Amino acid sequence: MISGHCLIWYVVFAPRYSFALASAKEAVAIVVTMLSELLVLWVIAYYQNAIEKADVARTKLDAERQLVVQELNHRVKNTLAVAGGIARQTFREAPAQIKADFQGRLAALSHAHELIAKRQDDRVNIDGLLQTCLAPYCPPGQSRIRMAGPRLALSPALAVNLALGINELATSATKYGALSVDGGLVRITWSLTNDSMLSLTWVERGGPTVTPPSRKGFGTKLIQTGLHAQPDGKVDISFEPAGVVCTITTPL
Repeated sequence: MISGHCLIWYVVFAPRYSFALASAKEAVAIVVTMLSELLVLWVIAYYQNAIEKADVARTKLDAERQLVVQELNHRVKNTLAVAGGIARQTFREAPAQIKADFQGRLAALSHAHELIAKRQDDRVNIDGLLQTCLAPYCPPGQSRIRMAGPRLALSPALAVNLALGINELATSATKYGALSVDGGLVRITWSLTNDSMLSLTWVERGGPTVTPPSRKGFGTKLIQTGLHAQPDGKVDISFEPAGVVCTITTPL
């Protein structure tokens, strides 16, 4: 580019000195230099234009994707609402507790899908998921459910299964465990193991003395079935006298 500017200066302004070309080779060299610089400028302009078009196309695709996600979330919520209405009619003569349990499971599904839809990368932070799922079981101003762990992102499938499992544990704790009496506490801790596995532990303390159930209830089956569906997923539930302890291990 410097040679091009020098040539323009030489042509436009009257030079004080005469620069005569010694041979035709020098003239060819100047022309080739100018053409090469013009080619470089054209290539730069071409790629800048291509990058700008790609940015516009990517922005348009992101907007369309967001619209699809919002529509899908709307349809899922409507479907869950319809399922809730059908359940209310179907269980109209059933005990109130059965209806409440079913509605709680639908609510857990709805919360999980809503959190997934809000995320641009389709992953859900575990702390936000737990806080949303446990909000109905933790009255304002009380800290009977304590959580501690690093900030981890969950896949959509794991987020849904974990939401259902946590809902079942919280429901059981409210009916029979630590959250059924004043002073009872639930501690939830999680960590990432060396082999990139999520290890989450639910511990109840301060509730009624626990006796192992004579049979496996539907809630326990739901927890184990859902999280066992994850590759290498594992669920251990221990009915200790001091309180239930549930350990969930699953890959992220």
